[in-house]
Amino acid sequence: MRVRVSLAASIKQFFMRFIWIFGIPLGTLLIIYTEWLVDNFGRIDWAEEKLGSEGGTRLFWKLFGLLIIILSLLGVSGALGGIVLSIFGGMFRGAVPGA
Repeated sequence: MRVRVSLAASIKQFFMRFIWIFGIPLGTLLIIYTEWLVDNFGRIDWAEEKLGSEGGTRLFWKLFGLLIIILSLLGVSGALGGIVLSIFGGMFRGAVPGA
């Protein structure tokens, strides 16, 4: 028995793998090379004010990298769509017929 896979499903699978392959390493690189980012791009005034006096920018880059990793894992597992719909689904109730 041969299973037919639609083009949209295969594109979705490719996109999920793309997120997995590039999201996790990107987040990891942001966490590892925080000092390089601060040296080359400078301090973020908002982060210094809100997250700490001297290490706020470094903490910001590390948290941003961790957020990318978490979002990548949620996206690959399929949980991200449900979370986004539960948060923003009320805005689009009238856009979906029968909802």
